[in-house]
Amino acid sequence: MKTRSYFFIFCLLLFIGCQKTTRLQSDFNAVVIEVNPADAAQDVNLSNIFSTIDYVELETEDEYLIGEVSQMLVYNDRYYILDENITQSIFCFDIEGKFIFKIDAVGNGPDEYVNPVSIAINDTEQKLLIYCDKSSRVLSYDLDGNYLSTSRIGFIATRMAFLKDNHYAFFCDYNTSNVQYHENHSLPNLIITDKNFKVVITDLFFPETVNFSAISMLPKNFDNAEELSLLVPYNDTIYHITPDELIRAFYMDFGKYKKDKACISSLFDATLDHEDINTIMTNKCNMVIKTESEDALFFIYLCGYKCYYAFYKKQDKILHQTYIDFTNEVNKIDYPFKNDIDGSPFTTPFYAYKDKFYGIVTPDKLQQYSTKILQDENLISREKITPILNSTSPYNNPVIVVYTLN
Repeated sequence: MKTRSYFFIFCLLLFIGCQKTTRLQSDFNAVVIEVNPADAAQDVNLSNIFSTIDYVELETEDEYLIGEVSQMLVYNDRYYILDENITQSIFCFDIEGKFIFKIDAVGNGPDEYVNPVSIAINDTEQKLLIYCDKSSRVLSYDLDGNYLSTSRIGFIATRMAFLKDNHYAFFCDYNTSNVQYHENHSLPNLIITDKNFKVVITDLFFPETVNFSAISMLPKNFDNAEELSLLVPYNDTIYHITPDELIRAFYMDFGKYKKDKACISSLFDATLDHEDINTIMTNKCNMVIKTESEDALFFIYLCGYKCYYAFYKKQDKILHQTYIDFTNEVNKIDYPFKNDIDGSPFTTPFYAYKDKFYGIVTPDKLQQYSTKILQDENLISREKITPILNSTSPYNNPVIVVYTLN
């Protein structure tokens, strides 16, 4: 692996114009990860990446039944789970899965939200924050779920995260409504506020002519690794963000499969339709998901009719990648990683911290694999998965899966 400067791409895509608000200082250097789809293996054993897999059964009762996991945070031996779409609630469980509290505050009152799209934890002031995009408000709670206050923000975003030094970051996901921060025919994808939600920085500008048929929308695009981590898919770059600096941490070099100038230009040409975009983007790689910890990086990218799943270990600079071929009807919906540890289905990580990645699997999905798991004599260990298979039912809350890197 090697470190290079992709200054020309950075300048092309940040669209620097007249400054109405402060920009972050920028670091143009990035660790380059060379990603060649042709090198992806059809099967990758999970034991090449992880040493152990642990499970946390979440306590289940009707009054705190989770409909869908939209976001999960792990803090001080607690799991904070957002169900944005079904129950529109926030749930808290301890490290063993015992229920602690639920926030269900849908409404139009001053202490209520309309649509909770993101949660964050302020570890300086020990607060749980809930961001509502419909009302452009942030509701503050203590870490035991007691309501504290409501703050209004003057813009629309899809994701909120806590930054160091009591600041907050908001990802706008190519929203064109924030015209008050318009600069030189461009709009910000990143807005940073102080602790009182006053805007202090706007950055990562995109042209107002953005073509939504071409851009990969990433509403859940924040991770807290060493710094806050953000993926910008159109230039294949992962940024780290502090209150003072925008760091190009990783650049995915897809070689002959990376986007050329025609591809990049098409992303911001509103006259092109979806079919035009597909023709231009044929056999070009496009990142769609990433989860980052201090030790490793998981990401998903698309190329042609294949979906690629990759883990990159930072210290060893080793890339493991595999894929699903959508032209093949066999196992089209299953993840391509082969779980030779305990046979359970691999699940896309929702959260990561240090050497651990956290995912969610539903009890009915586990039951689909039950017979295969119990009959497979080649698995490394069934010690942890067998009790889960015996105790869970399809009507239980989802199970948290904890993958520990080897």
